Amino acid sequence: MKNHLSWIIITMTLLSCERNIELDEIINSNSPFIFTQRIKKVNSGQFEFISDTLNINSEKWNELSNFLKKNHDNWKSTPASYIPDFYIEQDEFRLLVWKEGKTVVISFRGENGKSEQLIKGIEKGELDFLNE
Repeated sequence: MKNHLSWIIITMTLLSCERNIELDEIINSNSPFIFTQRIKKVNSGQFEFISDTLNINSEKWNELSNFLKKNHDNWKSTPASYIPDFYIEQDEFRLLVWKEGKTVVISFRGENGKSEQLIKGIEKGELDFLNE
């Protein structure tokens, strides 16, 4: 009985940690995104980066907005630090992405002004359009 109760508590804790997000909570639909990609390691611990602007209503801007709308649920809080292969930023919003495409991390300042960082598993290839 004790193991069963522990399993219920763990399951409830994990389920309660999931969060839904709304696009208008985290991005400004009237502002471009900056896409930054890590392209190679220059020397010990330093990388070279290239950046590009995803202008409002451009194909990539619209695809990214659609991705965020589609992936509004099942985000989980994560306190870890990450080094992504590329990232998208806009004001206080960040989307961290890896080339293997299995997870993404978002960070933003919530309604209460508190910084939040959430992680979510995604389907491989969902964000490949960013590298095209």
